Amino acid sequence: MANLMSTTEQANVLSTIDDSFDTWSREIIVYKEAVKVAVTPAPTTADNPFGFGESQHDPIYTYSTPRSASFFAIIKNMDIESPISQVRGMALSPEIISRILANPISMKVRKSCKDFIEDGPTERVFDPKTSETYLINGHFCLQTYQGSEYYVYPLRKTN
Repeated sequence: MANLMSTTEQANVLSTIDDSFDTWSREIIVYKEAVKVAVTPAPTTADNPFGFGESQHDPIYTYSTPRSASFFAIIKNMDIESPISQVRGMALSPEIISRILANPISMKVRKSCKDFIEDGPTERVFDPKTSETYLINGHFCLQTYQGSEYYVYPLRKTN
């Protein structure tokens, strides 16, 4: 099957999409939760009552240093009144309306950021430009176009 665009045209479109992302994106910091490691002391039999075997010890937990990394992302913060006024009078299903109103804030990222977010529990996303903190509020949605891949996460503002 023949393509409508040559490989050169496809490369130009991809370059334009990447340039658009670079233009509108800003730096964010993604914080990961510290890894909890259980360290149990070695059981001793010296001070055990006769016939009770090894003593029980409560596990002691140590936490690794929390990880963080900075990435570029586009954070869209829709005004909640705007979707409500756009939806009024339209013949949309209740599921679509609730989806529009449920996630007014979204974040579009590249694959490297998606891989970091998906590698263990993510504590929060911080936007240094606006000094706002967000929680990831669901799973990502893959957006593709002519071979480009971006991942969109729903966010919830914490402060």
